[in-house]
Amino acid sequence: MIENQPNEITLIFHSDKEEDKKTRGYVETIEGFAIKTLDLKRERLTETQLAEIANKLNVNIEDMFDDGYADRVKIGSVKGLRDQDALKLLSNDPILLATPILIIGDHAYQFESSYELIREGANITGVKGNPAANVEEKET
Repeated sequence: MIENQPNEITLIFHSDKEEDKKTRGYVETIEGFAIKTLDLKRERLTETQLAEIANKLNVNIEDMFDDGYADRVKIGSVKGLRDQDALKLLSNDPILLATPILIIGDHAYQFESSYELIREGANITGVKGNPAANVEEKET
C-alpha cells in the first residue's frame, strides 16, 4: 500500500520517459510537502498497489496503460483484458503504466506532462511549486 500523510506527495514515474523526468524536476520544487519518489525503472508496484492507485485515480485498470508504450512493445490492445491480467502485465512491465502519477494524501492525480501539472497544480489543494521551474516546457 502507498500511504501518505496530507502533507506528503509520492511521485510515481519512470526514468526512461523524458516527460516523467521533467515532472520529477518540477515536483521537487513544490514547497510545503515531503516528497517521495518511486522510479518504476528501479522499483515495481504490486498488483494490489496498482489496483489501489486505479481506485484513487477513479479509473478502470485498462485506462492505466500508456498507449504510446503499449504500441512500442507490441502488446496489442489492452481493451477487454481481465483486470487481473492487466494488473499482472503492468506489474511485470512497469513502463506500460501511464505516468507520472502523484499521490497526495488519499488522492491520486495523473498528468500527461510536467506542463499539465504546472497548469493544473493550482487545482490540487495546497500544491504550489516554482512556476519558473519549467519555463522551457511552457514554450513548447
